[in-house]
Amino acid sequence: MYSKLIRTTLISTALVPVLLTIAFNLFNNFGPTKEAFIWLFGAILLTTAAFSILNCAHKSLEQFSESIVTIKNGDSEVVVFLLAYLLPLFSGMTAKIDYPMAIYIAVMLVFVFWNSNSLYFNPVLKLLRFHVYEITLQNQVNAILVTKRDLRAVPKENLMLMRLAEHVFLEKR
Repeated sequence: MYSKLIRTTLISTALVPVLLTIAFNLFNNFGPTKEAFIWLFGAILLTTAAFSILNCAHKSLEQFSESIVTIKNGDSEVVVFLLAYLLPLFSGMTAKIDYPMAIYIAVMLVFVFWNSNSLYFNPVLKLLRFHVYEITLQNQVNAILVTKRDLRAVPKENLMLMRLAEHVFLEKR
């Protein structure tokens, strides 16, 4: 139950740059409108939720020791995501936002992120000073590691991990 909530929240935070871009575009084109503040509030709310979840996880989740066999930086898709995030800036917004369409797009993005196990490039995690890696555990299971450390190579020591969601682990530091 909690793992699905944690995973959904972390995936949703990947949409924060889109929310900020839309809010900026609304501020720029229409001034400080209610809609602009709603988008901004959504971005702040998701960022706060991610911070709270990761902070609570460090204090309450069960820890276990695990050896990592391979590690790969998860930021290889940065350009694709940045283009998607910046797309609303180039749309030339001249009318109010179509909320049903915006909600549909957000739901579809979360669905795609959820089903593709995409958590690699998440600007909110970067803002909170976390790094995301694709790892292979000792038992040959592929997973995602969220850590405060900047790992350049496979650590020689076992890592203390906590399960955030299926195949998503947080390093205890």
